[in-house]
Amino acid sequence: MNGVMLRASPGTCGDAMPSSPAQSLPRGIGEAIKPVGEMRAADGCASLDELFLPGETGKRRRYALAEAVELQNYQFNCHGQLGQRDTSSAIVRDGATFPAPTRDPELYHHLTTTPGACT
Repeated sequence: MNGVMLRASPGTCGDAMPSSPAQSLPRGIGEAIKPVGEMRAADGCASLDELFLPGETGKRRRYALAEAVELQNYQFNCHGQLGQRDTSSAIVRDGATFPAPTRDPELYHHLTTTPGACT
């Protein structure tokens, strides 16, 4: 992943766990730190503590959480219809071509003054 680092101490969960299923975590995150549902606070804290374990178990859990966070990035930050290009005959072209995006066009908007760019 992109170097996601968790900074906390194991065993410091306290009252951070949701008290009802309605407060459960978004899709992806819930799978990464185990289903919350009717989980008791102590079980939830133990589940979170696994994120800070050394070795393969902790590494696997941290990787799953990083993957879930990355999925959230696309779910909440995608631009959707932004950046469309009109190539119909209604546009008077000046011979310029649309520049290729330098970063992920779903997450980053690429401004251009090329005729037909819908920015």
